[in-house]
Amino acid sequence: MYKTYIYIYIYIYIYSKGTSNIINYIWRFVDYYLKYLIFLRS
Repeated sequence: MYKTYIYIYIYIYIYSKGTSNIINYIWRFVDYYLKYLIFLRS
């Protein structure tokens, strides 16, 4: 359950700093990867 809050915190942290295209591209990749891991562990 606590991993969900960490995921939300990281999402807000990176999303608020994602001003460049490179950061947005990297976060998009990380976003799908973390969602994939959460899907496997659910």
